[in-house]
Amino acid sequence: MKKFNLVLICGSILLAFLAGIILWSYSIKNDDKIYENVYINDIYVGGLSKEEANSLLDSKYNKKTIKLTYNDQVFDLNFDKIGLDFKTEEAVELAYEVGRNKNFIYNIKTVMDLKNHHQMTITLKLEYDNQKLDDNLTQIANKIDKEPQNAKINIKNKAINITTETSGYIIDKEKLKETILNNIENNNYSDIIIPVKEIHAQITKEYLSKINTLLGEFPTTFNAGNYNRSYNVKLASEKVNGILLNPGEEFSFNDTTGKRGLSQGFKMAPVIVQGQVQEGVAGGVCQVSSTLYNAVLYSGITITDRRNHTIPSSYVSKGRDATVSFGSIDFKFKNYYQNPIYIENIVVSNKVISRVYGNVSDKKNIEITTDITQTIPRQVEVKEDPAMLLGKERIDEKGRDGYRVDTYRVYYENGKVVKKELISKSYYPPRKKVVYTGTKKTSQTKNTPDVKNKNSIPTNVDKQTDQSTDESIDNLMFQ
Repeated sequence: MKKFNLVLICGSILLAFLAGIILWSYSIKNDDKIYENVYINDIYVGGLSKEEANSLLDSKYNKKTIKLTYNDQVFDLNFDKIGLDFKTEEAVELAYEVGRNKNFIYNIKTVMDLKNHHQMTITLKLEYDNQKLDDNLTQIANKIDKEPQNAKINIKNKAINITTETSGYIIDKEKLKETILNNIENNNYSDIIIPVKEIHAQITKEYLSKINTLLGEFPTTFNAGNYNRSYNVKLASEKVNGILLNPGEEFSFNDTTGKRGLSQGFKMAPVIVQGQVQEGVAGGVCQVSSTLYNAVLYSGITITDRRNHTIPSSYVSKGRDATVSFGSIDFKFKNYYQNPIYIENIVVSNKVISRVYGNVSDKKNIEITTDITQTIPRQVEVKEDPAMLLGKERIDEKGRDGYRVDTYRVYYENGKVVKKELISKSYYPPRKKVVYTGTKKTSQTKNTPDVKNKNSIPTNVDKQTDQSTDESIDNLMFQ
């Protein structure tokens, strides 16, 4: 029994030794070759030297461009421009190391498996510059992508015409990139059709068709002979023309026109600054905001921010003006209707016309009324002028009366008032009238007393000497 075991052990040792000799002989025979049944991707490199394997891979992966097509447009994607590197030498080295890079026993097992038709595949690493590839695809996209076109409203003589929207498309960059890399990895250089994604217009004809009637309008006139002011009126009107306000959106006059300075094309014209008329940039813009304010009032739309001037305007009634000053005073309103509204502002001859269009279900029968709740007489300040003859007087500042005005929106149904809504309370502060009276008795009088201020007295004692009105000031058509 012991003899049998000894023979068995010796036999096993002998067989292992013989196997080692055989494998050693095989490895010596194939010392400069890649072992059989070794692949790099789908390319067989078994039995090849490193040089032969590299040469074979170079012949398989020798393409420099791949064509990308869309309809009749063809684009060449140059591999050098995207930093493409197949790492073939690295793959060949890994293939050569199969059966050589582990311990003796593992290498023997690997070689025996390969001889028994087991395959070993080395994956070819593909390296590229992702940013460069994205940049190339962006350049192609710039030539293919098409922006969708929203439906648009065209209004002429109050007739509403709506154009149909058109869809656009953009290339599907992620899908295109994936296809390009997969094809290259699989050694497939056939043309690639560029995939695109359809982009639908945000505003459709069906949506805009909800705008089907005129909700309210209001015109004001201006002095067309004042070139600078007329120019500002026209420019401001253009900036707030063609505005679509969706449900829940708020209109801001300042945001819509943007900054109104000389660099934005506006000109110098009379404006109101701290209750006084003086030259300033963009004079006349407030006539546009005031005209629009009245059109909005007649449309039943909610006013969210409005302030009156310090001086009543000549182009609208007291309590119905809306001043603006970029960065500080704005005119705003919000669309609380369930339908969109459309703002039209045009200049025809010497008229500014504001119109608000919307859905017929939102149309209301509205009248705008104002109530002057208080008239505040201007005070008169009398000053002495020693250089003027006694009994003479000079009006240095005409001044003006002040007013408090309530503005109402009155709703009618079937000819009857169903609602009276207080919209605003306006305050126009009075301004003193300044009168100089002469104190010089005769031309020989040597006495020249200092100018003294007398106490202010009510305007009603001076009505006969001042027949001017506020409108004589307002005819300047200030902002």
